[in-house]
Amino acid sequence: MQKPNNETITQLISEAAHWEAAERPKKAIECYGKAIALLANIAAKEDLLQRASCHRAVGTQWRLLGKLKQTGEHYHKAVADLKTVYGDSHHLDLAEMYFIFGSFLEQIWKIKLAEQYYQKAWEELRVCLGETHAHTVKVAQKIASLSQAVTNLHSGK
Repeated sequence: MQKPNNETITQLISEAAHWEAAERPKKAIECYGKAIALLANIAAKEDLLQRASCHRAVGTQWRLLGKLKQTGEHYHKAVADLKTVYGDSHHLDLAEMYFIFGSFLEQIWKIKLAEQYYQKAWEELRVCLGETHAHTVKVAQKIASLSQAVTNLHSGK
């Protein structure tokens, strides 16, 4: 398969960012969607990273519109692309995406799944930044507060 024109992809992503800034999420989604389509079936690392970034952005735009199914689908695809790039290696991009996905899952009351994604984010941060780094500590606190909230719900508090 022939590699798509990088200028076209860059232009689409730039247009999408413009529409985001103008608070026009559907137009942003349309542009990101075209970029994602051009990046489909490409395994080069930089293209997968770009596609993951587009999926994250589309997920965020759908989240702003309250479209939960689409949000989850795009966040899941972003995670999958990042995992393809980084494999078993630890990376801050993965930590950030795990955290974003976890916060979305928490928002829609999928607490156990949210906790799992926060845990994954914490593990990435722990390896990349260390246990005492502020971001790592904050995620650990988030996990603890979420666990406490679940315990309180189950105990009727």
